[in-house]
Amino acid sequence: MSWRKEYLDLVLVPTGLLIMCCYHLYLLYRCLKFPETTIIGYENHCRRAWVERVLQVEAKERGLYLAVINSTITASTFLASTSLALSSIIGTWVGSSSHNIFQSSIIYEGSD
Repeated sequence: MSWRKEYLDLVLVPTGLLIMCCYHLYLLYRCLKFPETTIIGYENHCRRAWVERVLQVEAKERGLYLAVINSTITASTFLASTSLALSSIIGTWVGSSSHNIFQSSIIYEGSD
């Protein structure tokens, strides 16, 4: 049995999944053990400090502080939705184009 191009998927796909899983396990470990060294922990720390500051100000000024927190959450939700929409549009455009980019000799498609 000799090595063929078709076997490349059998190596690359599991390797990619393994790398992705290892990265997410490492990120989870860092978030649980050393949260201040990740952007997730940094954002959580800043939000806690912001909420502590909100609790120290008068009730009439709290609206401004809460609006800032709400706008941050709204912005992240908007950017995530935009990313999904753009990905869907690009996927639809690539799939329906008359010149299929997957037929290029540069991109491996599994057949000769």
